[in-house]
Formats: sequence, structure tokens, C-alpha cells
Amino acid sequence: MPSDTTGMVLLWNKAVSDGDSFIQDEALPYIQAGRFFANQNAAVVATDETGMVRGMYTIRSKYSGRCKHICSAVIAVDSEYRRRHIGEKLLNDCINRAASLGFKVIELYPVSASNKAAAALFEKAGFTKTGSIPNGFARGDGQFTDADTYCITLPDHVNEAVNMPGMQPDKGIALRPDERKVEMPG
Repeated sequence: MPSDTTGMVLLWNKAVSDGDSFIQDEALPYIQAGRFFANQNAAVVATDETGMVRGMYTIRSKYSGRCKHICSAVIAVDSEYRRRHIGEKLLNDCINRAASLGFKVIELYPVSASNKAAAALFEKAGFTKTGSIPNGFARGDGQFTDADTYCITLPDHVNEAVNMPGMQPDKGIALRPDERKVEMPG
């Protein structure tokens, strides 16, 4: 079984190569992964019963000063494990964890407008589409689509965050925080 870092890199790079989910267009070198994930405020993986990473999310401070309460988040689910509610479980945990870290708003990285499943997941979780950049997303197949942005205002207390309606977590999937996370800057 590979380490969480190895699993995270494999999943991250698969999402990059799929070309419809992440804004990055280059693979994350394994040698840089430890530092990259350690520089996030949180990195959480969803593992199956064998310990393999099947999904993940990261939370990172987006701004400083008067906007330091805004974080960005990236979520990925292994394409072979989609439609099993793993994304819902990850996104719900992301909302709760960001609130517990003191953030007030999550702003998701832009997503291709052609990624309808991601848009539906975000909206089901309570995110609002805040904008669209025409032809702002260069897909892996060379086509350009609109780049849609989403955000959500977080509850003041973690226990006020609620599960998404109809969420049925996949049996055998466990969420595990990556222990190298850093605290939110004061």
C-alpha cells in the first residue's frame, strides 16, 4: 500500500491529466509533493478498506490582511470511485474543517463549465456560482470552456454545518487528515 502522499500525488496527477477538473496543466513532481501538501492548512484523504487513497481535498489560505478569512479548496475523487458519495463526504468534511480552522468563506478553484457533475456537487452542498470567465478554462483536449467559480459562506460554529440532503456515505470509505497540515496564519 502506498503512503498517503504517494496516493495523493497519483490522484492529483490523474485529475491534472484528465484535463477537466484541475486548473493545473502540469503533473506535481513527487519530490515536491511533501512540501506542497505541508503548505496547505489541511489535506484530507478518503481511503478505501485497503488504505488506498480514493479521494482527497486540500484547504489553503487564499489571501492575507482583511481577506484572510477566505480559503481556497481543491477536491478530487478517483474517476473509478465516483458516484459513490465520496465527493459529498469529502466536501462536507471540507466545509466543517474550514469552519473549525476559523475560515468564514471557501472559494473553490475555477472548474470547467463542462464538468457538470462537479457543479451539481458544489450546488448541492450549498455553494453559489459566483462567476464565469468566458473561455477561461483550457481543457486537456485543447478546447476552451467557461471557467466557473463557486463559494460558500461558512457557519460561525462547526456544529451548525449540516450534511448535504440525501447524503449516503460509501461504506468502507474513511476520511483521514494528513498529519503535516499547517495552522491558519493569524
